[in-house]
Amino acid sequence: MPIATYSGQGSHSSRRLLVAIVLTVLRLKYIKVVMSSRKIPSYEVVDLGTLGGEESRAFGMNNRGQVVGAADLKDGVSRAFVWEGDSLRKLDAPVGRASKAHSINANGQVVGSAQGSRGGHLPCLWDQGVIRLLDGDDGPDGMASHINDAGQIAGWRDRTPDRVRGGPELAILWHRSQSIELCTANRFGRDAYSRFGSSAWGINNKGQVVGKTPGGSAFLCQEGDFTLFELVTGEGACATAINEMGQVAGWGYINETQVHAFLWEQGRIKDLGSLGGSDARASDVNIHGHVVGDSAIAELDESAESIEDHGFLWRDELLMDLNYLIAPNTGWLITAANSINDAGWIAGTGIRGGVAHAVLMTPR
Repeated sequence: MPIATYSGQGSHSSRRLLVAIVLTVLRLKYIKVVMSSRKIPSYEVVDLGTLGGEESRAFGMNNRGQVVGAADLKDGVSRAFVWEGDSLRKLDAPVGRASKAHSINANGQVVGSAQGSRGGHLPCLWDQGVIRLLDGDDGPDGMASHINDAGQIAGWRDRTPDRVRGGPELAILWHRSQSIELCTANRFGRDAYSRFGSSAWGINNKGQVVGKTPGGSAFLCQEGDFTLFELVTGEGACATAINEMGQVAGWGYINETQVHAFLWEQGRIKDLGSLGGSDARASDVNIHGHVVGDSAIAELDESAESIEDHGFLWRDELLMDLNYLIAPNTGWLITAANSINDAGWIAGTGIRGGVAHAVLMTPR
């Protein structure tokens, strides 16, 4: 029996709204059923605060519970930070320049990007609190996205320092004073190399690097050997994280407009789906194969200019909205989950009172 019928102007939007509401209700009921048969995690939310300004965001975390990200100063400039215990500490950078921290290893070394003297953002390393621009202050724009415990750094940079014609990007591995280009023209073809960029997003302690090729496929690179994969052949994908077991998380197109999160392992790729919206992207995976990221929720109105994103956790074959795993009266809306450590702690971004803050979610 049909749920309802409509006619006249606005019927299409009304049907979409009704379908979205029904899907959301069914998803909630499904989660409740699963919760009754499995041990579903619940979390406390810790507000990491700011550096005196309005907003902050967390991007990375290590197994010691140290969190890194970017937070506003009183003057509005966003600066890289490290949070540990109950203290938020800004990282070294030239006065007046913005910076952002993306990853921290077990030794407390931090990588990210910092504003250069000519504008743009340059890949950088903080070692014992002191900043070093990996390609110098006159180098190309880029990002150091992840660092392993050996100090190897994955990321990308523009091909030239030219701020207008600097791209496409190149996937780079930095180690000590050397930088190695991963996705070369010889390997991926001159045409794709000249037209499209590549990027490296994650690296584990075995030195395995993951990212995106010039051809648009997700890649796993180990000692120069590449494995390429996509959710749907020819649609494109990007690998964003790899754990010590070689499991790879990322996102890929399932058609021309929809993106789903995935988990790849030993030649097999699993579509993790979404939270009802068209896009879902995985950001990190821990040693247990638990994946975090963010996803658009069910689209309630086709005319909406933007669709709300929620942070998610995937484990035990279930994609869960993190907002259903925290107490309902906290006032938080978790919009992004960017990092998960082996203890199951999750770092990301939440909104409360209309303001975005870096948050740490710890299992209860």
